[in-house]
Amino acid sequence: MPTSTEPFEVLFEFTNDGPELVTLQLTPGSTTEYVTSSPSVSEGPTTRLYPKESVSLVLNAGATYHYMVKQSTRKAQISYK
Repeated sequence: MPTSTEPFEVLFEFTNDGPELVTLQLTPGSTTEYVTSSPSVSEGPTTRLYPKESVSLVLNAGATYHYMVKQSTRKAQISYK
């Protein structure tokens, strides 16, 4: 059975359903490279989400993405492929 060779995208929606500010950050090790203004900066692009806010990210299918989610003193790592 033939498979599709057309590239497609995946929509990732992240919603802050907690009572505190949350940051979502692309971390090193992701397939997609990000550009920083300083070579000494090892952190990727970051977005802040206040309670009930959400962000939609368009990801390339087949690429691996690593994110760090931070809330107060708690951290969680998320990987998508």
